Amino acid sequence: MGWYLDGQVTAVVGTHTHVPTADARVLPGGTAYITDVGMTGPRDGVIGVKREQAIEALATQMPVRFETSEHNPWLNGVVIRATQRRRADAIEQVLLPAAG
Repeated sequence: MGWYLDGQVTAVVGTHTHVPTADARVLPGGTAYITDVGMTGPRDGVIGVKREQAIEALATQMPVRFETSEHNPWLNGVVIRATQRRRADAIEQVLLPAAG
């Protein structure tokens, strides 16, 4: 999608696997691109929920009420700098643990 839209949009920021990729860059036409910006939330859970509950659901194949994990929260994102012509000239990953 990034190559298809290069030069037509300022940025293409993808996410799905919840794990940040290391491919952030500005494409030749001025589109900032990253495949997966990552998940903002608890890294010690399973896709944001308490890991014990996710493991129970997988092991028993029975419905389990999920609760949000609160352990080790992180902010994953990107900062994109763009020109007045709406072309990106920089993309920088932000990977920060919660303070405290």
